[in-house]
Amino acid sequence: MNLRFLLLLPLCFLLATKAFGQKASIAGTVTDEKNNQPLIGVVVAVKSTSAGAYTDIDGNYSIGDLNPGTYNLEFSYLGYEKVLVTGLKLNAGETLRQDVKLRNTVYTIEQSVVIIGERPLVDVEDAGSTKSVGKDVIDAAPNRPIQGILNTQAGVVQNPEGITIRGGRTYETGFYIDDVSAQDPLAGTGFGID
Repeated sequence: MNLRFLLLLPLCFLLATKAFGQKASIAGTVTDEKNNQPLIGVVVAVKSTSAGAYTDIDGNYSIGDLNPGTYNLEFSYLGYEKVLVTGLKLNAGETLRQDVKLRNTVYTIEQSVVIIGERPLVDVEDAGSTKSVGKDVIDAAPNRPIQGILNTQAGVVQNPEGITIRGGRTYETGFYIDDVSAQDPLAGTGFGID
């Protein structure tokens, strides 16, 4: 009985190691929506990674060596609408098939994007947040100094060093007025707006 157990133990270990070390891949074909012809040289990029591929002469692409998880694919080709496919779930050892049809367009400067899927709850590619205060809010404010208007915003606190936003340091916040930096170059605070 012990001999069988000792012989089965390395086999179980080998199978478990193989199952946990497997990668996943995505493959498919990109064609023209109108005439169903394959498109050559379409850029297929896996967002938030460095993985990607180009389509071959038959419009086929294959992206391998991906860790299991959820991915977003972007298809871009000059003269065609850019397509973003979201929420592709990959399991270990799986090759997911994702075929796409691109629509010809007169826009050539990335003016239209078609999104297939749902928008993620959190955009992992956007690390910052922005809050704009318009002219109408400033005109309606009872106090005119810019620090007084900033202090009425959520998460803004004024202390002796300067203005902090959401617990950040005074030098970690960028202040822009009409897209021009209003940061004090010496202190790093936003009091260059005085």
